[in-house]
Amino acid sequence: MPKLLTKSKFLNGLDSEALLWRVVNQPETIPPPGAFAQQIFESGTEVGLLAQQYFEEGIDLTPFDFLPNIRQTRLALRNRKPIFEAGFLTGRFYVRVDILIPSGKEEWDIIEVKSSTKLKETHIHDLAFQRFVLEKCGLKINATRVMLVNNQYIRQGELSTRDLFYFEEVNEQVSEFLHQVPALAQNMLAVMDQPVCPEFRLEDLTKGEYSNVFKDEFNAALPKGSVFELYRGQKKKLIELWSSGIHLIKDLPTDEQTPDKHLIQREAAISGKPYANPEQIRAFIEGLEYPIYHLDFETFNPAIPPFDGTRPYMQIPFQYSLHIEQADGTIEHREHLHTASTDPRKALFSQLHEDIGPQGTILSFYETFEKSRITEWASAAPEYHIWAEDLTARMQDLLTPFKQFYYYHPDQQGSCSIKKVLPVMSDLSYKGMAISNGGEALSAYVKHFVNNQPHDDNEQLIKDMLAYCELDTWAMVMILRRLGELTEN
Repeated sequence: MPKLLTKSKFLNGLDSEALLWRVVNQPETIPPPGAFAQQIFESGTEVGLLAQQYFEEGIDLTPFDFLPNIRQTRLALRNRKPIFEAGFLTGRFYVRVDILIPSGKEEWDIIEVKSSTKLKETHIHDLAFQRFVLEKCGLKINATRVMLVNNQYIRQGELSTRDLFYFEEVNEQVSEFLHQVPALAQNMLAVMDQPVCPEFRLEDLTKGEYSNVFKDEFNAALPKGSVFELYRGQKKKLIELWSSGIHLIKDLPTDEQTPDKHLIQREAAISGKPYANPEQIRAFIEGLEYPIYHLDFETFNPAIPPFDGTRPYMQIPFQYSLHIEQADGTIEHREHLHTASTDPRKALFSQLHEDIGPQGTILSFYETFEKSRITEWASAAPEYHIWAEDLTARMQDLLTPFKQFYYYHPDQQGSCSIKKVLPVMSDLSYKGMAISNGGEALSAYVKHFVNNQPHDDNEQLIKDMLAYCELDTWAMVMILRRLGELTEN
């Protein structure tokens, strides 16, 4: 069978000809998705299945593979009922339509189900390719719509699919792009048939919202200290620098157009030593009040709200770690992990209410996240309103000295994340941990506690999750201590 152009490959082709060629001709070289990415895919599948419940008397062709699916689609079209996963093949073009709805006597509406909460340009391209294929197969298309998740819906009791989803009609946008599809599709077939992979172009770095193996390979091959490590550097500007021959941060121009933070990175790259401003660091530390509560939440954000009072993609805390640091240097650790499949928030915040005293700074790394979780809980549980207001008023952000470049080490590679800051401020590291990042913690929690899938060693899983979250707040203790030492020199 000849190589087919599907809608996913069509979208890849819009992002990068090199990526399209490799997906088609060397799929084994595409790395499998990690635990967090896999969780997102599974969430999208769950949304797709739930969307089908919106339509009555639908014919589900999901179980049928390729050719049987196409044969069953022909039969289902005669019934003039909603069809789920209808398959269409014309020449070398193949699509499966999420939902196909009869319209009038002879026409059909194409509905593309997306787990996102707002319309994106890729949705238009996706639907345009589907319409192109279906019309080549002889169908008359009346409307094209995107079915999206309504993130303003708050669940109370039974889940309501009518309230969970909303529609965007995109006929005009699809029709406008549709004129380009035939030429684009033919060009993509030509790319797929080339004997060797096209070159990856630098401008492809600015395209696409999904993972691209060529981007990953390009980034992995970059020299240490490359301009692509510039803090919050705009991709187009970085590509211009690279293309002009300026590959390393140390070679940046020092004119007025270069941001101050990039000049600090340049200074650190040339000296090979960290940059520090003791006065600014001291002012930050003096703004903290003991005891200092180093706080970190772990959350999950399901597309489909699982509990009363939750919205789609709402960040729901299921775990926290809290290191309580006194002025004399003594430290106490408190923690909480919800291991049942019930709503974790009440038990978590009840315990946190006991663990945090009435005085002292609450310190987080990116305080906006922890502050938002506390505020959301107060909205759901008004009896916590005064407590939440007090906590949020006492919060400070340990990210500030790094985001504002009071301190910068070249090994941070332009990042202020705790994963990059911790190794340059201490001997600690997340490497080698069974759970070493928030995505893995989220995935493990959803899989084994929310969905109740068995684990080989549940006790060890709990230990691993607690150890990861504990390191997040212990890391904050170590980072703050190191910042204090810098003010003493």
